[in-house]
Amino acid sequence: MKETYPKAELPDPKETKIDGKDAVAASGEGKDKDGDVYHFGFAWVFVGNGHIAELWYEAADSDEKLAAEVGKILKSFKAK
Repeated sequence: MKETYPKAELPDPKETKIDGKDAVAASGEGKDKDGDVYHFGFAWVFVGNGHIAELWYEAADSDEKLAAEVGKILKSFKAK
């Protein structure tokens, strides 16, 4: 993360629930090496039986359509 976004502000992951499963997640923003602003986030969802689902995204600040699509995809996650 710091290699691509050296000035990224990434908060400590927080415990949460995603689709009723325990998870840790964080999101933030930062500039890439060219100075462009990106939003990013990640989550690890504990889906059971020792398995973890890893979710992550990055979206350019200038791409509002992509940011909206990312939100829909993350909200659609279902742990089985």
